[in-house]
Amino acid sequence: MGAKYLIIISSGTSDATKVHVGVTNGFALLAGDPTNKVDFVLMAEGGWVADDKTMRQIGAFGLPAMSALLDKPEMCDPERVTWTV
Repeated sequence: MGAKYLIIISSGTSDATKVHVGVTNGFALLAGDPTNKVDFVLMAEGGWVADDKTMRQIGAFGLPAMSALLDKPEMCDPERVTWTV
């Protein structure tokens, strides 16, 4: 049985790189072990990126495209990923 991780994202559009890094790390945990689970919590300024369209527009230099990460099968599995605002 894999591990369960909690990633708290408290930055928003004013520091979108931190949001992108959080999502990228969550994806890496999911891709690294198919039994891992990740809970993302968007709080404080992170609430600004709760909208899917806003989240997909985030892009940090050197990281995979946010829309590509969000569309990966691992990130779309409700048994392994939750999003809370």
